[in-house]
Amino acid sequence: MLIAESTDSWYISTAVPPAQYIYKYSPMFDEQKFLQLPEANQQLLEFMSIIYAPIAATPLSKLPPVATDPKVLRPVLAEMAEDGWLTVSTNNYFACNPDIRDELTRRSIREGRFAGLAKIVLDALAPEAPKGWYQKRWPTVEAALRDLRLNALLGETHKLASLLSEAEQQCSNSPKFQPHPWFTLWGHPLDEAWLDYLPEPVFLQMVAPAYLRQADWKMENASNLWERYNALLRTAGSGMSTVWANFSGIIYWQLFQRHQWDSDLAAMPPGDGGVRRWNIGICSAPFAPCRRVSGTKAWHFTKPG
Repeated sequence: MLIAESTDSWYISTAVPPAQYIYKYSPMFDEQKFLQLPEANQQLLEFMSIIYAPIAATPLSKLPPVATDPKVLRPVLAEMAEDGWLTVSTNNYFACNPDIRDELTRRSIREGRFAGLAKIVLDALAPEAPKGWYQKRWPTVEAALRDLRLNALLGETHKLASLLSEAEQQCSNSPKFQPHPWFTLWGHPLDEAWLDYLPEPVFLQMVAPAYLRQADWKMENASNLWERYNALLRTAGSGMSTVWANFSGIIYWQLFQRHQWDSDLAAMPPGDGGVRRWNIGICSAPFAPCRRVSGTKAWHFTKPG
């Protein structure tokens, strides 16, 4: 169930904008019921939420946090699947129920267990290159999504960029990567619950730009997402130059369509000392003069790619 935020007038188009681009999802996780489980089962569920992708009992049993005889583990997994905590495929691969997976992962972050468990998963379940291949391949789309998810939550911004490129090359035909894998991982609209858990550099450089770009092309209302992004830009510090180098077009477009000519983001010089310019029609002009001609009746502009 989605709880919609209110909308506002935001776009140059006269079309009525849809709902906001960040939503508060109604929680489906019953913590009291979860805490009634044996502690070992709680820990297993939390670990399965971090593993994300379906996994068979035998490889799961070999991971250090589990370290259990697979003959003992299988009936435990089967019972948890019967109770709805896990899902199970026809080939007996188990995964944390998607309805509770994200909240369990966030719980592990809050309580300080996530980083250690995530690194175990990334090391033990790293993709391998098939025989005769140079490039590593993920066995499933979910495994690629898992690695993206864990590296994003760990704040591995530089590693995440190359990982995202490799994953998109392998999984581009999957619906879970369309229009972007972030929409599968963080929700579409963006799940508000993730905002306090996505490291700031990852949000600024990797996550928010993808959502803002998609909102522009679909003429969707991203006002509340832009407000958060705009606020974080002002405290980005040393990371500001990277943001401007890669996403200045998106930032300008957001300022331009909202008529925010006097924004200090438009006024201050870029981190590399260059001149920021805005494409209006077939002419390239500095952003600031837009304020002087904003009273004209018609605009002809090209959106940054």
